[in-house]
Amino acid sequence: MRFLILFLCMSLSAMWGEKSEVSFERSSHFSPWKYSRIFPRRKSQKSSQNLLPTFSPDIADRFIGKLVFGFDGWIHLELGAGNYGEFGGQSRKKGHCNPEVQYAVLFWTLDELVNRFGEVGVILINDRKAADTEYAAEKLREYALQKGYSHISVITAPGDYTSTNFSSQLAKYEREYYDSIHLKNPEGHLYGSRRQKEAFEKHRQSTRAMLQRLADFCYEGLYLFILDIPEFLPEEEKMEFMDQGIFYETTQEWAAVDYYFPNGNIIEGGRVFFILRSDPYQQGTCLSLPLPFEPLHQE
Repeated sequence: MRFLILFLCMSLSAMWGEKSEVSFERSSHFSPWKYSRIFPRRKSQKSSQNLLPTFSPDIADRFIGKLVFGFDGWIHLELGAGNYGEFGGQSRKKGHCNPEVQYAVLFWTLDELVNRFGEVGVILINDRKAADTEYAAEKLREYALQKGYSHISVITAPGDYTSTNFSSQLAKYEREYYDSIHLKNPEGHLYGSRRQKEAFEKHRQSTRAMLQRLADFCYEGLYLFILDIPEFLPEEEKMEFMDQGIFYETTQEWAAVDYYFPNGNIIEGGRVFFILRSDPYQQGTCLSLPLPFEPLHQE
């Protein structure tokens, strides 16, 4: 049955022709204060790019998922998205934070996924604490209903992303890999401490190995959104790897985001890097732009 579907997919790919044009909405930077019903959304640039229809095992997976489970949408994994949970890391006496501020980046991410990939999809919310994960997912479900996204499923995937195996979440959809994975504004000690130079070097190396492991859960790789300040991004990592284009690829396919707290305090200065999957099936899939990414014009 699978071989028959593969044959049908290849035949359909040939019938589609040489090119298809897809338009995506992009912005060069994102701040939560410029997104929500309270704060006006930042104007974003629009760009179109000709894409060649390509064939990969993902196409067969989608057909099988559609035939067996009735699902042929996208699957996205959002890592570390709890943002301190129900009370924003504060005491219960201070009450709840405004979810439109606390989860503005998460809401924006869902809107972008729908705009780029369609209104049929699954977004998995991850955080270390199960309670924080469930609270973030609950608020995202409420937002999805408010926006009329009736075919979006929000699922929790609690656990430490540095060691959790996220492949098990894909089994019910007959998929092997996620369509996209984001890690936004990880903790400040992600790359370790400079206090001990030898330990710091080993920690940086283990962090890259961990990021590569996360990238390998996706068809193409991982998007890392991180603050460009020494407390979060060591100068050594920037000079030795990022500035040299080693391991990390600077990309403008997604807008940078500020680091902000549930109470609205913000740390500005984000960047976005792409970490390529170790051995991808191909450089372009039906939900991604061809690699390497070409810089987009910014106003």
